[in-house]
Amino acid sequence: MTIEQKRNLVTSIPGPKSQALHQNRLEHVGHGVGTTLPVYIDSAHGAILVDVDGNQLIDLGYTLMKVLSKLLLNR
Repeated sequence: MTIEQKRNLVTSIPGPKSQALHQNRLEHVGHGVGTTLPVYIDSAHGAILVDVDGNQLIDLGYTLMKVLSKLLLNR
């Protein structure tokens, strides 16, 4: 599946589906396991992550690795 490589927000972050999943997680997973941002990813392609609410987010880690790889290969 190809996802257009751009950010697209259709709900607040986290969206209602991510909030419901996070509430369920809090009820069933020990509090020793942390979460930085309660957004739950449904799919990804390239540098774009799509959460369960349909928001397209940029994966900065993926982007950073692509830039570093190009820099190191062109030395």
